[in-house]
Amino acid sequence: MGFGYCTLENLGVIRVVLLGATGFFGRHLAHSLRHAGVDIITAGRGPNSDISLDLSNVGMVHFPDVDFVINAAAYGVVRHQQNLETMMQVNYLGPAKVAQQIPAGTRWIQIGTAFEYDLDVQALSETTRCVPKTSYGISKWLMSHYLETLPDADRWAVIRPFAMFGPYEEESKLIPLLILSQARGESVALSAGTQERDYVYVGDVADWLARYIIRLKADPTLPQIVNVGGGNPISLRWFADQTGSRVPGYKAGLWRWGELSSRPNEPDRFYNASRLVNTLGFVQRPFSESIRLTIDYYFKATKNFEKGKSQ
Repeated sequence: MGFGYCTLENLGVIRVVLLGATGFFGRHLAHSLRHAGVDIITAGRGPNSDISLDLSNVGMVHFPDVDFVINAAAYGVVRHQQNLETMMQVNYLGPAKVAQQIPAGTRWIQIGTAFEYDLDVQALSETTRCVPKTSYGISKWLMSHYLETLPDADRWAVIRPFAMFGPYEEESKLIPLLILSQARGESVALSAGTQERDYVYVGDVADWLARYIIRLKADPTLPQIVNVGGGNPISLRWFADQTGSRVPGYKAGLWRWGELSSRPNEPDRFYNASRLVNTLGFVQRPFSESIRLTIDYYFKATKNFEKGKSQ
């Protein structure tokens, strides 16, 4: 698979260690990297990980000779992940200890978040000041800031996706919650849904990052901080309407809009106002396709779950 002039044929084998390979974004990224011909070594707590690594309790780490370490691990993305000590360990202190031990020729790719920025600005770019206002955003920004202080300035990159959605997202997140309420015939109380976000399909972000890695191998002078968003803020209610029109047997009454208050200090609107990621080859599939893939995944997951209960 190529990216402009960069192909694996003229670069040789690219090897990466991937942290968080079993998470929402990590699963998609692992697929995209393998599809691009990149060799992956997984590191995590799971029994199927190639390297045993617990970011909440990092000791000595012995990584093989690889080109990149990609940190797609995160804690605090979903509501039930609220332990502040764990958040600091997994998002900052643990990764920083790992980064201190990687081989000299290895680059660190940090998967950050738009929540590292001052979201009151709304129209965000890579130069927007970082004033995170959530515990999750603070912990992720601390790791980004740590990388920026390293003496080897070309050994890291920070990728900040915006509102990713798609298969494998945790069920309590808003998009899966909406789809699963239809698949299961269960009503759900919601806020007014007026908050606007820069929604991007997770597979598109993963595919782009795989190409970016290949290009970065050949050209280490590429921009090191990149926002990944389409630049088109849409409301949750609009997203839901588009989803509902494609859901089999859609029942509007299951979504009880306006029954909940918005979360305290939740920003009304923010989006990626930068075009940098587009100049680096970011391409979004049609929104209708992204919605279909997401709906299909959660409806299939629900059918498999119900089938398992009946057996």
